[in-house]
Amino acid sequence: MRADICNMESGEILYITSTDNAGNYSVSLPYGNYTVIMEKEGYILSDINITVSSETLGGQDCMLVPVLEEEQYAAVLTWEDKAWDLDAHLIGLSSAKDDFHVHAQNPKMPDEKQATAEFIQNDSGGEGFETIVLMPAASEPYYYYVNLVTSSGIFEDSGAKVRLYRGEKLIAVYHAPTGYKEGEFWNVFSMNGRLNTAMNTISGTPPLLSEK
Repeated sequence: MRADICNMESGEILYITSTDNAGNYSVSLPYGNYTVIMEKEGYILSDINITVSSETLGGQDCMLVPVLEEEQYAAVLTWEDKAWDLDAHLIGLSSAKDDFHVHAQNPKMPDEKQATAEFIQNDSGGEGFETIVLMPAASEPYYYYVNLVTSSGIFEDSGAKVRLYRGEKLIAVYHAPTGYKEGEFWNVFSMNGRLNTAMNTISGTPPLLSEK
């Protein structure tokens, strides 16, 4: 753990601790902003920003992503407790030119020829996270978007962000855009082979394959 936010490398390490068997941890710190760095064998190094204040009640959670194969990607959605429930979605065409749609209720899209996509982690309600792991086809684009499930609230108040990993590397971070006062779909990025392109817009509809 280091002082200040987004600080994985600079300055003194202030505190080192371990979780219990359930993944819980506890530290006592002066008021301020900190970066917590989490590591575990078999998982990608990860970090979170935490704030310690008189209103801090806990729930400063971090989510670890299993180590990926070199050509695999993981899209990791996290959000703060201001957003009641966010759902991650991935849509596209398989190598057989069939539409697929991966999400919590439809977690797998097997495609033995070229690509796979799988929803592997879910935490709905409150502060949470969702992860989709994919190995994209070279010839067909995929589209990743987030649905704000709750009937109230807006994306810019959610603290939502999506981290995109390839292999063991973090290659992109997308923050929910500001300035949108309505719209329940955050169209985050598209991917075609190794090329990922930011969309990062809020709208009333998700991306549609027929319109691409």
